[in-house]
Amino acid sequence: MEILYSLNALFPYGTPIASRTLNICRILHSMGHRVHLFCDYLSEPSICDESKDFAVLEGINIHFSFVQRNFKSQLFKSLHASRKIENFLKKNHVDLIIATTNAERFLMTSKIAARYNIPLLLEICEKYHYSNWSFGRFNPRYYTFLRCWKKEYMKADGVIAISRFLEKHFTEYGKKTIRMPSVLDVSKIPCRLTSTSDNCVRFVFSGGLGNGKDSLAEFMIALNNVKGKLSRKIELNIYGPTKTAVLNQLGKKAYVAHELDDIVCYHGRIPQNEIPLRLLENDFGIILRPQRESSNAGFPTKLAEYMSAGLPVLANDTGDIGLYLNSTNGCLLENKSVKKIEQAVLAIDSMSKEKLSDMRKAARKTAEENFDYHIYAPLLRDFLQNIR
Repeated sequence: MEILYSLNALFPYGTPIASRTLNICRILHSMGHRVHLFCDYLSEPSICDESKDFAVLEGINIHFSFVQRNFKSQLFKSLHASRKIENFLKKNHVDLIIATTNAERFLMTSKIAARYNIPLLLEICEKYHYSNWSFGRFNPRYYTFLRCWKKEYMKADGVIAISRFLEKHFTEYGKKTIRMPSVLDVSKIPCRLTSTSDNCVRFVFSGGLGNGKDSLAEFMIALNNVKGKLSRKIELNIYGPTKTAVLNQLGKKAYVAHELDDIVCYHGRIPQNEIPLRLLENDFGIILRPQRESSNAGFPTKLAEYMSAGLPVLANDTGDIGLYLNSTNGCLLENKSVKKIEQAVLAIDSMSKEKLSDMRKAARKTAEENFDYHIYAPLLRDFLQNIR
């Protein structure tokens, strides 16, 4: 099949949605389909050809609108994408269109699919909360999303959902739906299967703290409370958020960050391709999320990234995390209360190097069996046959 994939983001690297889209495209390409990916920005300009708006990566044809992200490109990206897709369809046959969650881009893509009478798939990995946008409930984009959630998404001929929450929602509306969690090329991700040290336990957080999706405040408060009770040294490596971002999340307890200055290292933003190697230097990954609908609808890409690196995970039970995380490959908390985290940190401190190594092996095995994109090819092949 000739498949057109519409993405309102940077591609192929740099964000969770870029990673997910790349690996779904890899699945489609491995099945023999020709994939034409339309995105706003190209994260790797070195792969583009002389035309400056086209590139090929691993057999995936990439059509992008802009090289640099700025105010002008943000303002006109949807218009550019619409024109590029329309011009492509006038000259080329397409059997299927896939559109991602973004409401504005989905509305544009679904109108084009209807005009050309092409089946449309929705690839959805979020149910947005109003806090995802500036001005919250007063932002028109929130109501555009609600319109799509209640009506427009239902016009898709099928749905690829990232979680059980989303799978259940669309199945109840009679939509053909499959569930696919975060997927990576696990076999190519470096891993470490032995503990890093006998006398130090290293925790790591990689990602962002925007919109309250992830939290570090409770972990840092718990760490500060128990640091005097630990038998080993402890470290916390933070990639992405600055110290200022952490201080803002701590609020009135900002003093905690200062009291942990000898334990916490703020590395800031680093290139996406460097993250896997940095993860190898640590013993536990951290995922702490609020118990709310948007957390249950999504799925943390970093769970797959941590486990692929052979990294056990400390996380609270939201969404589908409990399907993959247990006492053999990490610590699954009932909630993200300071008390629960304190208990988990003390338990990890008492673990032997052999136990930590066993957990690393179990984490990697979980990734290989659940997050490698290759294993989803048969599922997607059967699904697409039912869509046509």
